[in-house]
Amino acid sequence: EQQLQRIGQLFGKAFVDSSLQIKFEAGGMILSGWIGTPDYSISQSDRQYFYLNGRGMRDKVISHAIRHVYQEQIPEGRYPSYLLNLQIDPEQVDVNVHPTKHEVRFRQGRMVHDFITTSLQRAFEEGGVSAVIHKSDIDMDTGELYPVFDDQESPMAIEDSATAYQ
Repeated sequence: EQQLQRIGQLFGKAFVDSSLQIKFEAGGMILSGWIGTPDYSISQSDRQYFYLNGRGMRDKVISHAIRHVYQEQIPEGRYPSYLLNLQIDPEQVDVNVHPTKHEVRFRQGRMVHDFITTSLQRAFEEGGVSAVIHKSDIDMDTGELYPVFDDQESPMAIEDSATAYQ
């Protein structure tokens, strides 16, 4: 209750009314917080807060993962709003990339990217928001979905069929 009041003060009532609270855990990572649904987009990217182990930061891998989920759901020139915290083993993160430590490098960047993407997609599905399957995620020869994870083992247990994405 207090968290929602504080989020309302930062983001506004419209965000609180159209956001989804999320918490997903897999592969030693926990992603929690609030994400705005695609129908709540804003004209600036000033309401995008991402924390890594409780410390505010920006990262290209994370930004790309979030943009990938929203890219076909919100109009160009609009931005999603979110307040997310990723908890991960500090050994998996190099914080000495930037002098102010606002940028990091992940030891398994692709796994972090896919975990965030899959978590947000699942949050939309569970929240009743239509999930978008991107054309780049479909094998045009077979019509099957490509696996979410490349050579690494998936940190999330996802059903073998494409029904998890429908």
